[in-house]
Amino acid sequence: MKILLHIGVPKTGSTAIQVHLELNRGWLSTRGVALPQTGHSEGYGHVLLFEDRTNAHLERLQSELARLEQEGVRLAVLSWEGLNTYTPEQLENVRRHLGGREVEILAYLREQSEVVQSGYLQAIKQRIQRRTLDDFNSQDRLISPPHIDYASLLERYAEVFGCGNITARVYERELLVKGNIVLDFLSIVGAEPDDQFILAPTKQNVSLDVGTAAVLNVMDSLYSNGAEREELVDLMLCHIDADGPDAKYFLEESQVRKIRAHYAASNARVMQEFVDLPPGRQYLFSPEKQTWSGAENPVELGERKFSFLSGLKDYKSWRGSALDSSSLPAIASPVSGWWSPEAEGLWSSGDTSRLRFRICPTMIPVHHGSLSLHLRGQYFADNESSLVDLPGLPEQRIDLCDAALEIPLESFDRYGRIDIRIAHDRPTTPSSLGINNDERELAYFLRSAAYQLNS
Repeated sequence: MKILLHIGVPKTGSTAIQVHLELNRGWLSTRGVALPQTGHSEGYGHVLLFEDRTNAHLERLQSELARLEQEGVRLAVLSWEGLNTYTPEQLENVRRHLGGREVEILAYLREQSEVVQSGYLQAIKQRIQRRTLDDFNSQDRLISPPHIDYASLLERYAEVFGCGNITARVYERELLVKGNIVLDFLSIVGAEPDDQFILAPTKQNVSLDVGTAAVLNVMDSLYSNGAEREELVDLMLCHIDADGPDAKYFLEESQVRKIRAHYAASNARVMQEFVDLPPGRQYLFSPEKQTWSGAENPVELGERKFSFLSGLKDYKSWRGSALDSSSLPAIASPVSGWWSPEAEGLWSSGDTSRLRFRICPTMIPVHHGSLSLHLRGQYFADNESSLVDLPGLPEQRIDLCDAALEIPLESFDRYGRIDIRIAHDRPTTPSSLGINNDERELAYFLRSAAYQLNS
C-alpha cells in the first residue's frame, strides 16, 4: 500500500480537497483509496494526527494502516497543509511511523504574492490580526515569509522521502484538470469521477475581500466580541458569494515586484528539480498576471461595505440557541407584530406576526439540508392554531403550542435571512372578556424558540 501525503501549501484549495475526500469516503473506498480515520477532523484534514506532539495518534495510525493494507487498499491519503512547516526531524518521525511504505508527497504551489495577500485575507477571516492592510505596504519583512520558499520546502521533504517521490503542481487554473483543484487531485490518486462522485455545489474556505478586511481592521480596533465578529464575517462572505469580491489584492505594485525578486532563485530551482511544466512554458508562475491593487484603495472599498451593512439591520444573526422572554425580541420585535416582552414571553399583536432572523450560511456544513424551528407557547381565548407562511412552501395551519417547523435551507435567501408570517384567527382583547382592562388584541403567547440543523 502506498501513502499519499498532501502537504498543501496554503491557499491552494486544501480545504476543498479535504471536504470532498470526506464527502466521497465510500466512493473512494470502492476504488482502493482510503482516508484514514486516525487523527482526522471533518473539514480540516488530518490536523489532529499531525498536531499531536506525543506520537499517540501516529502510533494508532500504524494499526489502521496495517488493517487497510489487509483489506486491499492500494492508496491511503493523509492531508494537512500545516505539514509544510515541519522540520526535518519531524518529517523523519512521520516517515518512521508510516512503517517503511512508499510515500508520495503532493504539494500545490501558488505564486507567492498571491499567497501573501490571500493568506492575510484568510487569516483575518479566522481571527483578529495584529497587522493591518497598510502594514504590508510598509514592512518588507511581512511579504517574504520563509514557509513559501518552495525550493527550501521541497528540498527538505526530498531529504527524508527522496526527490523522486515529490509531486509538485502549479496552482493556476489553466494547469489544473478542467480548471478544478478537486478533479486535479483525483487525477493524482487515479480515480476517475463519475455520476456517483459528489462534487459540492459551493466553494469551500472562501477568503474575504479587501473591503471587508478594511472594515475588520477598524472594527477589531474598537470591539472584541468573538461571536459577533464571526457573524459579521459570515455576512460579508454571503455578500461576496452573492455579488463577488470587490478586490483580491491590496499590495502596491512595488511590493509585488519585491516579492517576485525575493523568491526568483528559489522558484528557478523548483522548475529544475520538482515540476513538470507543459512544453514551451519557461516560467513557474505567470509573470504577466497582475497581483497588485487597482485604482480603488482599501478605505474606499471599506466605506462601501459599511453602506451595505446598514441595509441588513432588521435581521439579527441567530445560531439556534434557545431564546426566552428577554432574548425573543431578537427574532420577534414590536415592529413585526409582537408586544414588548413580559416575564415569561411575549404576546402577538394584531392579526399578523412575523419571525425574522438570519442563520450563518458559511458556518453550516454542506451535508445539512434543513432546519427544525422549535416554538413553544400558548393561545389566548378561542384561538387554537395559526396559519404559517414559510417562503417557498404552501401555507400551513399549525398548532404552535409545541411545534417543530421543518424549513429547507433553500428557503433562506442568499444572506441566510428568512421572514416567517404567522396569521392569527381571532385576536381578542382581555377587556372584552372581562378579564382586566387590557385593550391589546392578543392571540398567541410565545414562550421560547430554538432551532437545530438536520442532515
